[in-house]
Amino acid sequence: MKIKFSFKFCLFVTLILIIYNHYFNLKLLQFSCPWPSENGKKVLVIADTHITFVWKFNLDRIVRHWEMKNNFEKIVKIYNPDKIYILGDIFDAGLYFEAQHYRYMMNEFNYIFGSTKIIKIAGNHDIGYHDDKYTLNRHLFNRNFGSMDVHIDIYNESSILSLNSMSLKFDECNFCKRSMNKIKSFSRKIQKDHLNRPVVLMHFPLYRTSERDCNVYKPFWITEEIHHIPNNDILSKKSSEFLLQQINPQILITGHMHFHCEIKRTYFNDILTEVNIPSFSFRMNYRAGFALITLDKIPQYSVCELPTEYIFFSIYVFIFFMWFSKLFIYFKCKCM
Repeated sequence: MKIKFSFKFCLFVTLILIIYNHYFNLKLLQFSCPWPSENGKKVLVIADTHITFVWKFNLDRIVRHWEMKNNFEKIVKIYNPDKIYILGDIFDAGLYFEAQHYRYMMNEFNYIFGSTKIIKIAGNHDIGYHDDKYTLNRHLFNRNFGSMDVHIDIYNESSILSLNSMSLKFDECNFCKRSMNKIKSFSRKIQKDHLNRPVVLMHFPLYRTSERDCNVYKPFWITEEIHHIPNNDILSKKSSEFLLQQINPQILITGHMHFHCEIKRTYFNDILTEVNIPSFSFRMNYRAGFALITLDKIPQYSVCELPTEYIFFSIYVFIFFMWFSKLFIYFKCKCM
């Protein structure tokens, strides 16, 4: 019986597919989703990695963490950003961690992100909601990540303000008062130094009553009638108005929702673009992604979608069946 394709052909196809899967699959992003501008400071933003805590063997955890590690390494190499931010929910259950859990989870974090310098913003899964009394977890998060409730990065006349969403509630708590005072101080600096309207990064979106204003693709499970709980899913109306009044940002990038959503708002006769970026983990959204920001006179952004994991694994399934068929035919012919 004639063998329809040779071992050399199988090896060639296997090599090409593996190279595509591990290099060109993400390399093509550079062309389909480039930096929004070649000028200015370049910033990479990811959100909602939800690194999971499991003592025992768990295949899903291993695969998801490896996916994030592989995607992050390739993206950093391809785009070479000047700054990197994570918009909270770094851990899936960080609010319940004790000190020994944090040591284990920091190893997982370092496995995924290595020694890359990243500015980390707290999410509700990291330290709990505002009213939760997980003071130890706030301390552990800040101690391990050197995180601040308010972080300011200024580049020429442009700036990025990153905020801890849980510290933006109008009450008498100490860390809320500190955040409010820093925001007011930054507002005065904007006026004094004639800075452009800034970019704001945080975990929770601004106050909104529904998803009907999202003008991009939403996953099938998201309906326009979904109701958000202020201070749990979104900022309260009062906190949102305070932030807009003090800062009046051009672009506001948030996470928490796990899917891509863009809303145009008008405030002080200026246009604000609010962007929810998708989760960086395929466990939280089958259309995972990240954002690119260029800080110049006019800041610009792009939201990029990662190549779907279904294509990645389908290629290996194809390789398996190709070799299975080849070996089956080979041994069948040998036996005849």
